[in-house]
Amino acid sequence: MRRDPAAIRPVFRALAWVLGPFMVLGSIIGPIAIVWSLVRNGGEDWMEWLVVALFMASCVPLGFRIFQAARTGRDPFAGKTVADLQR
Repeated sequence: MRRDPAAIRPVFRALAWVLGPFMVLGSIIGPIAIVWSLVRNGGEDWMEWLVVALFMASCVPLGFRIFQAARTGRDPFAGKTVADLQR
């Protein structure tokens, strides 16, 4: 009996139900907290913290993809080629 390659195993689906929303929330709240801290403390070393904030904010789409996989039970990238993803 072969398993569908796009199906997500139940253990990983349960893990995605937890990690997806936490990743989205952390990616939104983290940069806000960093900017608030920089404004409050005078902005020393602001460039280093700005890079960290931008990196954290860039994780929002990945968190949505993980949460989408948890909801549907299917891998959102299964069966797609690079050309399909670039459209």
